[in-house]
Amino acid sequence: MRWIYLFFQFLLKIYSPPYIYTLDKSFLCENQNSWIFKEFGTHTYIIKTWKQLQEGHFIRELNPRDILYITEVETRRQMENKNLRICEEKRDGVYILSCESFKISVTAEDFLKDYDLVSRTDCHDVIRIAYYSGVKKGRVISSYIPEKIAPHTKNKRQTLTLIK
Repeated sequence: MRWIYLFFQFLLKIYSPPYIYTLDKSFLCENQNSWIFKEFGTHTYIIKTWKQLQEGHFIRELNPRDILYITEVETRRQMENKNLRICEEKRDGVYILSCESFKISVTAEDFLKDYDLVSRTDCHDVIRIAYYSGVKKGRVISSYIPEKIAPHTKNKRQTLTLIK
């Protein structure tokens, strides 16, 4: 008689998990701000945002592994949102960098000298600012070179040689 009771307890334990909702990874989109959960034993899906998960008691009914995964993804998103990005480019190498909380206007030279700004800015935007400031400096140097060389080469005829 005891073994029948244990058998039914085992079946009850299998078919009634302690966590009702699990993260549905077949519809997983990390780019969106919403998460899709599937209810155990039914075909019911629930969509919740990170803010709704934090505010309500719904998180108590989730699998702890799913909670861990969601918090890791959300912390990555928050870290990405804290990065500065170029929101506007102006003339003479002036850039307006913005974040969720503030905007800053800075020239390319000042930006590249300030290590704190460079480390807080998105890497693609840093490369873009550095490239265009280098192009601008290169144009200044290339316009300066003919002025220096021109007086010495007016009388001399230049000959071109073919190097193989």
